[in-house]
Amino acid sequence: MRKIIKTLAVTLLGALFYTSAHAGDYEERDRKNGIAIYAGVYSPDVFTDIVFSPQDTKTDDIQLVYVTYLRRLARLTTWLDLELEGGVGRRFGDNDSVEASLALVARVTKFPWNDVLRTTLGVSLLGPSYVNKLSPQEISKDGREAHWLNYFALELTFALPSAPQYETFFKLHHRSGMFGLIQGSTNGADFISAGFRYRF
Repeated sequence: MRKIIKTLAVTLLGALFYTSAHAGDYEERDRKNGIAIYAGVYSPDVFTDIVFSPQDTKTDDIQLVYVTYLRRLARLTTWLDLELEGGVGRRFGDNDSVEASLALVARVTKFPWNDVLRTTLGVSLLGPSYVNKLSPQEISKDGREAHWLNYFALELTFALPSAPQYETFFKLHHRSGMFGLIQGSTNGADFISAGFRYRF
């Protein structure tokens, strides 16, 4: 777990250093699109345990590299956006496979400290997730396999007020059968991730 925290911290500091170096040419304008890349490590723990007890999170030797494109569909309120995000990635280590997803994202964009550090909270609510080769952890005890599952994610982004187009983020990348509603699957996969997004 310490190794994960160290890696995420280095990623965050590096991205913030990059954004501060390129902040001077920024002009405030509406940016509806975004491209991102992130990397993560697989955790066999339950999603809620990872969220509420991150210090006890275990990991396995499965890594993920993911590339995404998002588009803001609507600004529902002054503090809430609706986005559509699609992505494709590759798993390495004990599970060599290709993964893809498409999901609606609800994003909270207003926090009291945004004039110091711009922060957003994105929740990928609903959408298909496909993996061509499942890891052993994603196969049910009765041998049931489900390549198509639901995609869900929690994402926390940070950006300098002078360069909000450059976002560093932490993401909990999750796919599951929604408590058995999809193909009877009760298994899934979680990747603790960090990445960088450019909005344009």
